[in-house]
Amino acid sequence: MRPANDVSKARLAALLSLLGFALVPGTARASVMTPSSNLTTIQAPSWVGENFLLDQGLPSEVVFAEAQNVMLTSSLTVDLGGTIPTGTIVSSYFFALDAVQNTDVASSITFSTPVLGIIYIDGSANWALTNFLGAPGTTYDICQHCGFESKDSESFSGDTASFYNGFSEPGDFARIIVAGSPQSATPEPASFVLFGSALLGLGTIGWRRRKASC
Repeated sequence: MRPANDVSKARLAALLSLLGFALVPGTARASVMTPSSNLTTIQAPSWVGENFLLDQGLPSEVVFAEAQNVMLTSSLTVDLGGTIPTGTIVSSYFFALDAVQNTDVASSITFSTPVLGIIYIDGSANWALTNFLGAPGTTYDICQHCGFESKDSESFSGDTASFYNGFSEPGDFARIIVAGSPQSATPEPASFVLFGSALLGLGTIGWRRRKASC
C-alpha cells in the first residue's frame, strides 16, 4: 500500500496536469539584472503613476522588479517585440525616469535571461493589459503621457534592453518583459481561482475518505 502522503502528491500532480501546470521542485528565482550606472535599483514603491518618482522623493532614474516567473495563460502583445505566446514563463521589470528639468540620458539593463518585449508607447492599451505583471502590493495608475516621445528610442537584443530618453515631468516609463524560470512558474492571477477551487475539492475528497475510514 502506498503511504498517504505519496497518494496525496500523486493526486496533486494529476490535478496540476489537468490544469496545465507542472509540479516542479525548486525555489523561486528572479532574473538577475545589471543596470547601467545612471540607473538606481529600488524596491517596488506602493504607488506608480504620473510623477511618482518626484512625489515619493525617489531617484530620477530607476528600475525595479515586478512579478516574477508568471506562466501566461493567453498570448501577450507588447509594443516592441510583437506577441509573446501562451504558455511562456515571464518576469517583469519597470523602468522609470522623471525630472523637473529636461534631461537627456542613455540607459541599458542586462538580464540573466533573454528580453522578450518592451511596452513604452504613450497611452498604450498594453499598459493596462499587462498590469497583472505589476509588483505585488503596488497600485498602478495609467499615465497617458508617460510613454516615450518621437525623440526617444528603445531596443533590445538578447538579454539587454537599451534606451535613450529626453525626459521631464510627468516621466518616461517602460515595462520590460524577460524570460522567466520554468522551475518557479506560477499561473496568471485569474488561474489561481480555478487552481484554488480545485485544491479545495481535492482536500474535501481526502477529508471525506479519511472520515469514512474512521
